[in-house]
Amino acid sequence: MNIHEEYFENGAVVLKKALSESNFREIDGILEKHWKKFSIDDPYSEDCVSFAKNNTHVVTSIYSEVANLKECIQIARVDSIKSVIQSFIGAEAKIYSKIPLRIDVPLESKELAVWHQDDFYVKGAPNEITAWIPLQDTPMHMGALSVMKKSQHYGQLKHDTVWEKKSMPTGVYDLPVNIIEMQRGDVLLFKSFLLHTSNINFSNLIRYSIQVRLTSKQLGAPSTIMGELNDF
Repeated sequence: MNIHEEYFENGAVVLKKALSESNFREIDGILEKHWKKFSIDDPYSEDCVSFAKNNTHVVTSIYSEVANLKECIQIARVDSIKSVIQSFIGAEAKIYSKIPLRIDVPLESKELAVWHQDDFYVKGAPNEITAWIPLQDTPMHMGALSVMKKSQHYGQLKHDTVWEKKSMPTGVYDLPVNIIEMQRGDVLLFKSFLLHTSNINFSNLIRYSIQVRLTSKQLGAPSTIMGELNDF
């Protein structure tokens, strides 16, 4: 099964080694700059975790400051990603400006993303694309994403169960679940109707990840809450 077939049949595909170390340099530098304000030299270190656990307000502050970075838009424009996305949703594909850079501290569950479709929160055209990009190797115990392949064929689902600020569908979990372990440089592309969830980070390091969302005219009207649309 090729990439195109896998994406449209299963609703998700991993682009292995789509990004090189040079593609991460600017974002790494931004994270380092913010953490150095608190005498943390390496965002990917255990020292950073120790500080973050005892200073949750700092994590919240940095999360806000690194949201919607233009550098994250640039990552999506790398040819190895761009060409695949355009083959999926057309040459007029656009990148939403609203791009979270998640900072998931070990064992924290407050911001854990439970089972959902991105469509429920993005409110865009049917079957838009999410590009999920981890900034470090992300095995199962570090909070790798779980996806329910082929669940995009259910279409738009009601998210009728509410847990704190989160909503999730019920009665639809009858397909196999895959945990998508990834390496730094891999990119997971999945449809906005695909059911997926984050997992708890049980490691001793922070899990950083970028969520770039993409749409195109051929899919329908774009979201009105995801910011401006950027060209590739």
